[in-house]
Amino acid sequence: MRFSLLLPVNLRIRKKRFRKFDRNEEKEIQATQGAYILKQMAVDLQAEVEEELMVDYNMKISSIDVGVKNEEEPGVDDLQNITISLEKAEGKENSEIEAVAKVDINTDSPSTSNDANLDAVKRFLATSWSVDEEIIEIAGERK
Repeated sequence: MRFSLLLPVNLRIRKKRFRKFDRNEEKEIQATQGAYILKQMAVDLQAEVEEELMVDYNMKISSIDVGVKNEEEPGVDDLQNITISLEKAEGKENSEIEAVAKVDINTDSPSTSNDANLDAVKRFLATSWSVDEEIIEIAGERK
């Protein structure tokens, strides 16, 4: 008789454990799906501007990271920040070694041409992606 009383208790404990396991597994699946969606958003954003960025600015995106407000259910409307790293685009014709030219470096005044170029790139990206410039951060950019 004692065995029959323990059986329902064990079943209830197993059901609770299973439900808890099921909820944890569901959260894990949602997190994985969220990460995949973020990665896909980054790939899509990069592909959208890749050609024009290369032609107009001679640059390409070497890395891109997208942050959203809700990582479990990310969407384009939830974009919080876009961090990118840029590098000079290397054309096939530039693969030869160029002659060394004399370069004067003035450390007394900061370079404004590079900052102006990055500002232009940032405006281009914001317009292309239909986002505010403030959420775009270019690695190495002076603030």
